[in-house]
Amino acid sequence: MKINPKYCLKNVGGKNIVVADSTMRMDGIVTLNDTAEFIWRKIEHGAETDEIVASLAAECEVDADEIKGEVVSFIEKLKGAGIIE
Repeated sequence: MKINPKYCLKNVGGKNIVVADSTMRMDGIVTLNDTAEFIWRKIEHGAETDEIVASLAAECEVDADEIKGEVVSFIEKLKGAGIIE
């Protein structure tokens, strides 16, 4: 899994915003909270879902089973939007 090279993450006014390059048409703005940014950064470094879940669980000091569904759902939304491949 990797981020579509036509998208990047920018910090604008203290908000994490997914930005498309000039060849892409976006109908809205995608703003990421801290958890979503954490997941984004893991994907940027080539992590797969299970590794992301384990890392996030360790970071937040929660059980991986408690967050796996939400992480998978977020990743699927990014895939559905063509932001990650």
